[in-house]
Amino acid sequence: SPARSLWHAACPLPAGCLGTFGSLIGAAMLSALQMAGPSEIFGKLLSWEVSEADQVDYDFTDVIMAVVAAALLFAIVATSLSRFRSHNKAPLRAQIKIYRRVLRESNPKPQSCDKGPGRAIQAGQLVDFLSHFQTFVRDRSMYYIVSNILEPLTAPEKLSFAELAGPGMLDWFVSHYWGHAFCDFCSSIQKHAQVAPGPDGWRHQRYWICSFSNNQHRVQDEMGEGWSTSSFYLALLHQQRRGTCLVVDEEALPLTRSWCLFEVAQTVEMEKLGDPDHHGLVFCTRSGVVNHGSASVEVSLGLASRLATLRFQDAKASVQKDHDDIKDFVVNKMGGFDKMNAAIRERISGALMESELVVMTSFRTITSSLQSSVSSLGLQRSVSVSTLGS
Repeated sequence: SPARSLWHAACPLPAGCLGTFGSLIGAAMLSALQMAGPSEIFGKLLSWEVSEADQVDYDFTDVIMAVVAAALLFAIVATSLSRFRSHNKAPLRAQIKIYRRVLRESNPKPQSCDKGPGRAIQAGQLVDFLSHFQTFVRDRSMYYIVSNILEPLTAPEKLSFAELAGPGMLDWFVSHYWGHAFCDFCSSIQKHAQVAPGPDGWRHQRYWICSFSNNQHRVQDEMGEGWSTSSFYLALLHQQRRGTCLVVDEEALPLTRSWCLFEVAQTVEMEKLGDPDHHGLVFCTRSGVVNHGSASVEVSLGLASRLATLRFQDAKASVQKDHDDIKDFVVNKMGGFDKMNAAIRERISGALMESELVVMTSFRTITSSLQSSVSSLGLQRSVSVSTLGS
C-alpha cells in the first residue's frame, strides 16, 4: 500500500523513538569524549597532514557542546513532529468514530456477504461519505481515502465499506483510476446518477466501486486465483448490471492501467449479447456524462483527442502477472490490441455524436425561444408606435 505519511516514508521509526535515540547519541558521544579523550576519538578522523602554517587549534569543548546541542535540537524537533502528527490525526479519528455510529444507525448488524455484485453502495451513500470527510479529503486521491479512512473505519469488523453500510445488488460497475482526486470521482458518479436515475431516484442507484465494495483487509481473497475468480469479474459478469461507468478526465488515465482495460474489454464483450437494457460503456466526467451531452465541451473534446492516439497495449499494472493475464485475454478473446483500440475509439465517437445531438437540440431550443422573445418585443413596439401615431 502507498506510504501513509511523508514522515514514515522518510523515517521508518516513530518520532518519539527518534527523539530518544538522538538524545542517547549525544550523551554517548559526550561520555566517550570524557573517557577516552578527544585526541583518541578524533585522531583518525583528523589524520590528514597539514603544515604548521595551516594547522588550526581545535577547541574540543566547543565541539562537544555543538554535538550535544545538535542532539538536543534533534530530540526536540522529532518529539514536536510526533506530537503534531498525533494532534493532526486526532480530529480524523474522531470523525471516523462519529461516522461509524451513523452507519450503525442505518445498518445495526453488519454482516459479511459473498464478494462480487452484491456489494454495491448507493450514490447517496458515496455523496454523504464525501460530505462527512470533506475537511480531510480536500484534493486527495483514492489512495488517501483507502489507507486513512476506509481501512480504519472498517477495521473492527474486518468488512468492506459496503457490508458495513448495507450492501445491495449493483446497477452500475465503476471503472476508474485511483490517482484521480476523490472529489472529482464523487462528482462524476453523482452527475451520472442524476442523468440516469432508477425508479427510486438518483440517490438509490447502486454502484460497484472496488475500494468500497472489496474487503480492504482481505484483498488477496477478493482477487482470487486469477481474473476469472476475482470480485471485479464477478461484478462485471452479472446480468443485472446496466452498464460500466468509466470515470475519466481529459487524460483518460484509467485506460493506461491494465485492470481498467480489462474492465472495458469485458464491457465490450457484454455489448455483443445485444441486451437492450445494457447501456454499455458510459464516459463519466466531473462536469457530466459525455454520452448524455451533459459534460463540458472542453472535457469531451479533450477526452476524444486523447483516445484518438492512446495505445492500449501500453497499459501497465502493478503486478506483472495481472498485466500478462489481461494481455492474453485481449489477444485471445478480443482479437488483439488493434481491435481493442478500434472498439474504444468507436465508442467515444458514438458518445460524442450523442453529445453533439443533445447540445444542438439545446441550442435550437434556446435560439427558438430567443427569436420568439424578439418577435414578441417587436410586435409590442409596433403596437406602441401605432397607438402614438393615432
